[in-house]
Amino acid sequence: MAYKANVLFLESPVGVGFSYTNTTSDLNKLDDRFVAEDTYNFLVNWFSRFPQYKNNDFYISGESYAGHYVPQLAELVHERNKHLERNQHINLKGFVVGNAITDEYYDEKALVEFAWSHSVISDQIYEHVKNVCDFRLPYFTNECTDAMDLVYTQYDTIDIFNVYAPKCNAPTDECALSLSSVSSVETNAKKKFKRLRMSSGYDPCYSTHIEDYFNRIDVQKLLHANVSGWIKDRRWTICSYSIFDNYDISIFSVRHIYDKLIKAGLTRTQRRERRTLSCGMGKSLSPTRARRAGHLQPERTRLGS
Repeated sequence: MAYKANVLFLESPVGVGFSYTNTTSDLNKLDDRFVAEDTYNFLVNWFSRFPQYKNNDFYISGESYAGHYVPQLAELVHERNKHLERNQHINLKGFVVGNAITDEYYDEKALVEFAWSHSVISDQIYEHVKNVCDFRLPYFTNECTDAMDLVYTQYDTIDIFNVYAPKCNAPTDECALSLSSVSSVETNAKKKFKRLRMSSGYDPCYSTHIEDYFNRIDVQKLLHANVSGWIKDRRWTICSYSIFDNYDISIFSVRHIYDKLIKAGLTRTQRRERRTLSCGMGKSLSPTRARRAGHLQPERTRLGS
């Protein structure tokens, strides 16, 4: 039997990519709850405009920090459906996340363990991190932040998304924006004592080609993007650091949401790159390990392949 899927790509939260808002104050109150509500309202309006898709099975997918966006949006859809007539439901069936940030304790601890077990960091750095960092706390202490800086410094000459790959030496400014650039964002985050999701970064070697492509006028015209001219003075970038730096991170684990939705009958698929060790959060979880794979590998690989 042949199946046909319709894919809707959404740039979220507002302010990233080609997305924008006429209410600039929205950009100052971005957090997980706001993004879930904003995206839910978008879906309601989209299905109202295109009702022919309303009865289709609906799955939500994303990667990296969408490990928060996706289950929280799925939870909101699930809860709102309870209070709506059946014909008004969004027909949510499941969700898919790749290389997902799900729980601060396990994500951060696993990253350090992986770096040490693969000789990226020394025994001394590893022991130092263990001594000064308590990943169960909602915020890094100054000592822990400095210790984690030592971990990420080791990746200046190693691809954090594929430790077996050669270092990217593309002659481009974007390639210089690897972990050293993310470190500047971390410096700002220190001032607010917030945990930085370094694992939701990007591979600088392919970003230049993507950014050049999406900033071509002919491509934007074909995509019907930026038709209002609202972002004519802003380049499309693969990582919106202004959003990243201002985002209010207040939810440090979504494991309880995964459990809740699985018990409610939703299906879930999670794929992870090799460097992430956290697993076993739910009985329906089947992690996949892939060598020679980058951070966005789930977007490039068919599920089940």
